[in-house]
Amino acid sequence: MDTKIITYSTILTQWLDEFVNRMNGGRSSEYELITDDKHHHYEVIRTGWRKDVFEYNIVFHFQIKPT
Repeated sequence: MDTKIITYSTILTQWLDEFVNRMNGGRSSEYELITDDKHHHYEVIRTGWRKDVFEYNIVFHFQIKPT
């Protein structure tokens, strides 16, 4: 596998994990990091209730493509 992809994947995963940990502090919604290392997709979603409505939002979605 390309070393650039591994490097970018590691950096991106660490940054998104830190973001999720910061955002989950005492909020009514929950942030979750989803990674697919085989296809190089990285996503942060937010789920939770606002009044009587369930919300599901994609906050970030990244795909690392080989050059």
